[in-house]
Amino acid sequence: MKISRNDPCPCGSGKKYKKCCLQNMGTNANKAPSSEFMWHKIRKTENDLVSLLLDYAKERFGDEIFPAAWDEFLLYRDIEIDENILMDMDPMFSLWFVFIWEVSEFMDDDALDAMDLPEITIAMLYIKEHPDQLDAYENQYIQTACQQPYSFYQVIDSDYGNSLTIKDLLLNRTHIVLEKQASRQEIKGAVLFTRVISMEGISVMIGCFTLLIPTIYHSSLISLRQNLKKENGELTAMSLLDLDFELREVFFEIYENVQNPVLPELQNTDGDPLVPIKLFYDINCTPAKAVDCLKELADGLDDEELFLDAEFDDTGTLEKIRFPWLKKGNPKHPEWENTVMGHIDINQNSLTIEVNSEIRSELIQIEIKYRLQDNAVYKNSVMTSIKKTMEEMTGNGPSPEAEAQARTHEELMQIPEIRQQINQMAEKHWNDWLDIKVPALGGMTPREAANDPIGREKLDGLFLHFESMNRQQPQNDFSPDIPKLKQILGIEKE
Repeated sequence: MKISRNDPCPCGSGKKYKKCCLQNMGTNANKAPSSEFMWHKIRKTENDLVSLLLDYAKERFGDEIFPAAWDEFLLYRDIEIDENILMDMDPMFSLWFVFIWEVSEFMDDDALDAMDLPEITIAMLYIKEHPDQLDAYENQYIQTACQQPYSFYQVIDSDYGNSLTIKDLLLNRTHIVLEKQASRQEIKGAVLFTRVISMEGISVMIGCFTLLIPTIYHSSLISLRQNLKKENGELTAMSLLDLDFELREVFFEIYENVQNPVLPELQNTDGDPLVPIKLFYDINCTPAKAVDCLKELADGLDDEELFLDAEFDDTGTLEKIRFPWLKKGNPKHPEWENTVMGHIDINQNSLTIEVNSEIRSELIQIEIKYRLQDNAVYKNSVMTSIKKTMEEMTGNGPSPEAEAQARTHEELMQIPEIRQQINQMAEKHWNDWLDIKVPALGGMTPREAANDPIGREKLDGLFLHFESMNRQQPQNDFSPDIPKLKQILGIEKE
């Protein structure tokens, strides 16, 4: 790209080149241009070439080439794309279209044979047909851009307003790319679907889609790399170019999942599907007798704890009481002393029980029949959809009950003894976590992963995920102490 002295300076200052970067370079021929200058030079070249090549493609092949290319870009799937999404995708599509897409099917065999190229991109075809139209830098840009594939890059670090350190998860190599707009701390850990080109000592991303792939996908992308290596041998830039269709399949699958997330299958602490259920009974005995029959269900609570929230009338007769249905221990959490199975409310002649699964609903009905017999008459039960509950909660703010619970929690957390107990529980949880098999680590424990090359890579991604979660929400007593965990695992030095 030849720059005239009177042209606008590529650095974007608005001044003429001779009054800006050319002057700043001085008369010393050995003085290298600044990275700022080189960044603007490469971006200007990119913009000029893409505009030129899009016009060339239209003139050379007609308007019908674009719908065909879009169909292949979108994997021939019927993807609904609104105007906003199209605006996001268009820059990615344009750079893919001119530098990666093979235009061979739009050319006759004789023309391809004459060029001795069975496959050719729009950009390379332009060079073949117009060899004298581009300068050396533009030719170099096209050669470089046509050789660099799309891949998944995780943001390892960010120098605000200047650069990103990104790791190619498929080729397992790291780049420092000059980047102004996206270089912010909050994207650390996120994964980008993009391409990286390097020219004259600087690297930049091109055709990067705006979607920030959440860090939770890191482990599955490492597994993708291992599967691709098994099927195709050692991965290189050229082999990823050959896998362009497959990589876009993975990207668009992630894109659709992120844009239209499916609610996870929620489970209670027993591993049962989460279904809030309320059971309603009439009772033909006094509340005191009902409590006497049911209090064994509050395993571990003494009478003082059991009647803590009870209400009595003026004569001292029990009217209302609420207590938890408890069982000892928990199979998923060995450190727990008990598991809250549900809550039991007795209010004069009515009995209401809240549980969070159909299995627990069946179990408590058996218990009520056994313990209260004819003194309890089942009326009905109400099952609430988790999805509906979450949708109703979204955007409506906390309920008065939730606010009251939050205030109670805050008050309790001010008690030193309770804080100490919570801290001890959190410390025990994370110490136990080090030896628990983690799905995101491929079924390895963190200790095992720290000593395995692939496991260590997944572990690094998991810690970035923890950092991301800590940034997105206020840290609490159970937030992981990442430096401490790394120190225990012997990986504190990155």
